[in-house]
Parts: sequence; structure tokens; C-alpha cells
Amino acid sequence: MPQPDTTLDLDRFFAAIVKSIWSAYPRLQLVEAFRTDRSNLALPACLIELVELEPTDNPGTEQLAVVAHIEATVIVDFRDIGAKVQVAKLAADIAHHVQGQRWGLPVEAATISAIAPSDFDPDLDQFEVWAVEWRQTIHIGRSIWDDGDPLPSEVLISHAPNIGVPHEGDYTPVGGI
Repeated sequence: MPQPDTTLDLDRFFAAIVKSIWSAYPRLQLVEAFRTDRSNLALPACLIELVELEPTDNPGTEQLAVVAHIEATVIVDFRDIGAKVQVAKLAADIAHHVQGQRWGLPVEAATISAIAPSDFDPDLDQFEVWAVEWRQTIHIGRSIWDDGDPLPSEVLISHAPNIGVPHEGDYTPVGGI
């Protein structure tokens, strides 16, 4: 039986997150990952950032297993009526959407770690801003098991000198001796 393909490209991962959030919230005017220009934002907006990649348990595939710490910055115009409530509700809605998401990719389910006001970015001082933070375990790189060949489903043993291809009939299943 072939192993599941857990190879993940970070560009594909963030594109899937952006697509999912934008599809779920069509009233957002901007959903973008890794945006560097924070001036002239179309609002309301949701900006996605990778905050950290924390190494985690080896999956036995020679891939790099990491817990991705991701942040969605939710932004509304401070002049909007009820802006403080709007941004909090939108952040909570986005968190609800993110919780448990796999984005159609071979990753572990997203787990929300924080939903809170965010005032750490001076470029966003003229806006109402909240952050939704989540963690997701992902595997980076290609698995050594992705060679296309099926994994063995039965382990056979034999004893020297009756080993090798000429002695295939001498092999017995493990536990069958």
C-alpha cells in the first residue's frame, strides 16, 4: 500500500489559506499572504503571515516536521460605524473558519492559539486591527517513501545459506516459524 503524500510546498500552503478565507468572506476587499506594502489597503482586509516554524517530532520520512505559527491580521477602517465591534466579530468569524482547517492539503488540522486586538504594527495605527493566530503541523520536503513503489505488506525471513533469489521458496513469513 503506498504511503500518503505529505510533501508540502509553502507557496501552495499559503495560496490555499488565502483562497479559503477569501471564498468564505467575500466582503473582504483584500486577503493576501506576506504583503509588504501596508499603505493604501483595500478594507476590510486580512493579511496572512508566517510567524515561526518550530521543529517538532520526526515523522520517519526524512522530511522536516514543523509546527507553523501563522497569524491573520484582520483590519477595518477606524472610521466605520462600530469599527471596534466589526473587527472583533470578523476576527472571531475568521478564527471559527480556520479552526480545524487542512486547506485541502496533507497537513494537520489548524488549532487556534489566540484571537486578540493587535497594535504592534505602527503602519496600521490608523486602523482597527485584531490578530488571529493558529498553529499547524506541516512536513517540508519530499518523503523518502514517495518513490512510487508500494511498501512491503509482508516480512519474510530465511536462514543462511538458503537466502537470495534462488531460495525464494525457503522464505517464511515472520512469526510463521
